[in-house]
Amino acid sequence: MISASRTAASAVLAAQNLIKPKTVKRLGIVGCGLIARYVLKFLLNTGWTISALDLFDLADEYSMAMKEYAQERGIKEVQISSTKENLISSCDLISFTTTADAPYIDDISVFSHNPIILHLSLRDLSSKIILESNNIVDDVDHCLKSATSLHLTEQEVGNRDFVTGTIDQLIQGKLTLDIHKPTVYSPFGMGILDLAVAYYVYQRAVLEKITVSIPDFFYEPTRI
Repeated sequence: MISASRTAASAVLAAQNLIKPKTVKRLGIVGCGLIARYVLKFLLNTGWTISALDLFDLADEYSMAMKEYAQERGIKEVQISSTKENLISSCDLISFTTTADAPYIDDISVFSHNPIILHLSLRDLSSKIILESNNIVDDVDHCLKSATSLHLTEQEVGNRDFVTGTIDQLIQGKLTLDIHKPTVYSPFGMGILDLAVAYYVYQRAVLEKITVSIPDFFYEPTRI
């Protein structure tokens, strides 16, 4: 849950710096598992207005479960798209939370409306789409490894010029984005973020006096 929370928080942080006010006409989610649910939960809990929701998953039961989850939380218009291309072309904010190990989306035309893309699963988009987009990452070196879409693009073109900048630069207002391109946020995820979330949970637990002290948890606290 800490990892899912970190991933969702990172996605929503990017979204709120890319879309102002926090309003989405149609949110699309490709891959309707646990992390997708957390992304939706974090959006709703941080005050986003989502008028409609499109879902796509290869497993129908995951889509149906997500549809029920969204409707229970007040999103009235929820539909399950027949194809991922239909979803992409109709949504202004799209979250990819799949288990794909290689790019499978190659049609740049379905991004012609220049949506914001939370590319959380990192391996959904072809190099063609990456090269035609603004690309924001959490850490350049982390994101351009392990056969991510960005890594494959670097191997194809031989440089990193297609990386627009980092989430830190975005927050500080140091990035200039081309409004005539899609914008792809690709967070690899960093251990320090897990620690930050865990420490926040710990602090809240201490304040609410619901912690349990285990003095001998570290049975050998020194190396000497």
